[in-house]
Amino acid sequence: MAEGAHGRLYGFFDLRRSYDGAEVWAMFIEPGLKRTGVGRALGHKLETCARSMGVERISLLAETPSRCLPRLTKSLTPRASSGSMMA
Repeated sequence: MAEGAHGRLYGFFDLRRSYDGAEVWAMFIEPGLKRTGVGRALGHKLETCARSMGVERISLLAETPSRCLPRLTKSLTPRASSGSMMA
């Protein structure tokens, strides 16, 4: 969850363990806050949560393509050992 002043919800994600890593089932950012850095911060929080669970692979399940996906995957941290991205 991303919260702002007075507990206002800015966004959230739904990250679930899978047999080979984790899956992002949902990620939402308040429409008026897009392109303000909230999504990037939420993506970093998602990555931190996945790493704390011991996950090295994150899959994104999406019914429709998102214009935001390329920006999100570029913002994720490359793995130092393999050089690959978590996405």
